[in-house]
Amino acid sequence: MELLAAIEALKILDPRRPARVVSDSAYVVTGITSWIASWKRKGWKTAAGGNVLNRDLWEEIDRLAGRWPPESLRWTRVRGHDGHAGNERADRIAVSFAQGSPIDLYNGPLKDYLHGPLEIR
Repeated sequence: MELLAAIEALKILDPRRPARVVSDSAYVVTGITSWIASWKRKGWKTAAGGNVLNRDLWEEIDRLAGRWPPESLRWTRVRGHDGHAGNERADRIAVSFAQGSPIDLYNGPLKDYLHGPLEIR
């Protein structure tokens, strides 16, 4: 699910503007900032020689991320359940969806977002 969340975020962000993708997933952030270059060089093989899991999703993230100049797209990992407002909100949304419970989603300018600051500490 973390990979799909990154894909969906990259789909809605404007590559003409600098962006930061924030995740509590070390798998996602380390994968895109470190491992993916090696995987591609090795024909999508891991350091141990096995096939990269979720290759199709990683290829899609790589394709979407490639729409930005490298210095304009930043990936940041935050600790989960550590009080980061944006991460806590994402967790509440994910749990609600998983349980089939309704939750209000926001669509509008960030300045009007009511669920806490989205800045990275």
